[in-house]
Amino acid sequence: MRHLRVFVLSLLSAALVAGSGGSALAASGSASSAEPVRVEVETPTPQAVETLVEAGLDVAAGDVPESDVILWSKEDRLALRESGLKWRPLPDPRPGARAAVSTLPSGRTTYRVWEDYETEMRMLARRYPSLVRLRSMGETLLGQPMLGLEIARNVWASDGRPAFVQYGLHHAREWPSGEWGIEYAIELLKKQGQPRYASLLAKTRQFVFPVVNVDGFQASRGAGPSPIGAPDSASSLLGPGSNEYRRKNCRPFPGQAQRPCSELDTEAGVDLNRNYGYFFGATGTETTASSELYRGPAGFSEPESENVRLFTRRLQPTVVLTHHTYSEEGQWLRQPSLDPAILPGDITPDEAEFKALGDSMATASGWASLPAFQLYPTAGATDDWNYHAQGAIAFTSEGRGPDFHSFFDQMVRNEWPGMKEAMLRAGEASVREGSQIRGEAPPGSTLRITKRFSIPVCQGFTETDQCISPTPTIPEQLSSEMVVPASGKFSWRVNPSSRPQAPGETWRLTCEAPGGDPVSREVAVERGASVTVGLANCRPGPAGRPVARFRLIERAIAGRKAAMVSSSTARSTLIVSNRWDLDGDGAFDDAFGRVATLTWRRPGLRTVGLRSVDLNGRVAVTRQRIRVAPRPSGRPALALRITSSMNGTSVVFRATGQLGTYNWDLDGDGAFDDGRGREVSRSYRSTGTYPVQVRLTDTFGRVATRGSSLTIAQPSDPGAGETLPPPVPER
Repeated sequence: MRHLRVFVLSLLSAALVAGSGGSALAASGSASSAEPVRVEVETPTPQAVETLVEAGLDVAAGDVPESDVILWSKEDRLALRESGLKWRPLPDPRPGARAAVSTLPSGRTTYRVWEDYETEMRMLARRYPSLVRLRSMGETLLGQPMLGLEIARNVWASDGRPAFVQYGLHHAREWPSGEWGIEYAIELLKKQGQPRYASLLAKTRQFVFPVVNVDGFQASRGAGPSPIGAPDSASSLLGPGSNEYRRKNCRPFPGQAQRPCSELDTEAGVDLNRNYGYFFGATGTETTASSELYRGPAGFSEPESENVRLFTRRLQPTVVLTHHTYSEEGQWLRQPSLDPAILPGDITPDEAEFKALGDSMATASGWASLPAFQLYPTAGATDDWNYHAQGAIAFTSEGRGPDFHSFFDQMVRNEWPGMKEAMLRAGEASVREGSQIRGEAPPGSTLRITKRFSIPVCQGFTETDQCISPTPTIPEQLSSEMVVPASGKFSWRVNPSSRPQAPGETWRLTCEAPGGDPVSREVAVERGASVTVGLANCRPGPAGRPVARFRLIERAIAGRKAAMVSSSTARSTLIVSNRWDLDGDGAFDDAFGRVATLTWRRPGLRTVGLRSVDLNGRVAVTRQRIRVAPRPSGRPALALRITSSMNGTSVVFRATGQLGTYNWDLDGDGAFDDGRGREVSRSYRSTGTYPVQVRLTDTFGRVATRGSSLTIAQPSDPGAGETLPPPVPER
């Protein structure tokens, strides 16, 4: 087959132009209930876009002055009509063809870059302030924030719900592993009103950290096109010298100075998924710094793995998924992953629970389910620590595909229906797998469970894979807390008090009533069991007036939704009511609950009041003067770059600019419906010159467009390249 080579002959010096609104559209159109229908909605303001989102519609591209919406049902069409916004069906640009609708909740068709992840997480936290909390585990080696999302009904509460935790991109080149978590988060929020999703949000706390190895991923994703690999090639370019296939973090070789990751040897770095402390140094790790499996100088030596440890040990994660790629069949790998020579026995004490959930997820995704060591032994992995230290039912997923990040459609979109169901089942299992501590305590009391122990490590291993000196050398402490609700009755979903290899351990439960002295006792609870504890000696101190406080989640800017969170406290009891005065009229009747949102249209000083009431009826009031900054003027900065992919048949388009939504017109038809995100790609099978445009709508509704052109020329056959055999699936 003859291939086309791409020549980018010229970039037009097109100036930034602002988008303009169209004429009024008739609110008409029909759709079959059997297929999704794509429509264009007039959204002249950011508030109009929010109206679509709040109506629960699938907004594929939310922009000013028009937004693309996918209508999946009659209920969606009714919700759109009730919004009062004008709309029209979008015709398919291909004659006689059906509309192509992405199966993903986000509507994406290409891999994200780190800026896409950061933008989407920040926008979700801003859009759903009572459901989503932006979390940071800390900073990477190069100072990047390790961001994630906490998603739950009444997300700011401190209660006893179990945690379901997902991680992606421990390994920089495994791009699909980050996509599943962020798509799952969007799915939860879009369908929050449906019974299954509403139950998950009410009963659990969902944590999604799509990118752990932020530094390495930026180097890999910045070097690689999307998608990669020639269509007729079984695998993509592997080997040293390509940052696209960087696996490890950005730690330089010992003795070398730190430099930007893209300037380091691609063999430098530490394998983060061999750096966790539990049995650090055992079979399946390497001591040579250039090895892909280099474990680092010590357990938790890398800030990325240490941050995961410090953040997660404050939770009670009953189920953990750490996503990876790749294997030809797709795999759900359960504990144990350690070599049986190190940890005798080929099953864990929790094999029944592991196998049941693993098989259930495998049925949903069409993958395999097996103990991890049967693939090959590892040590110092994320799920080793989550299971052996915390007692979480922890899995590694190995995404199905021919490569670490092969074509997006193949590894992400095609796998999404099964992966979605598998992740939903894991979230539901997080409620069942947890143990339970019940009891009564004064409302507003803080309950805390703690446990101290040491983590065993290996000082190397023998020729027969026996661990040398498996002495506990890393001190560890788990500590979680919750607040007793107004009823005085609590139910706390926790992990078992005993670690799998340390039977007989207990949690130390401490109750501290407002103003009172702490009371502690030891609690033993097995997996799946429920115990009731007596805390009669936990009493509040002398009564005192409550204190009303609140804070802005983010700086207030005119035209952008602001969210405020109450942090009011009561010395001897619990705050049971928060009422807000958002318009400065002195009446606390504008919002109710711990979180209040408001969009100020103009800049200036505004007065916000909060009235908090405790369980005994005592009242506290506070007012704050909030400075609303002016909305940025002018057009947002935007730049466009075009490069050809390594196989010569695809063109990669990259836009750089500020937070916002990026939409692309790659076929010159004037409709920005050919891609979404900061980076997209397209294959051209015909010669000619093609206009290209990208449109940025920032978080303030400002619009900028950048245009360029490229020419596709027909060369001679490029010849056949070397095809490398795929490696063994790795974690």
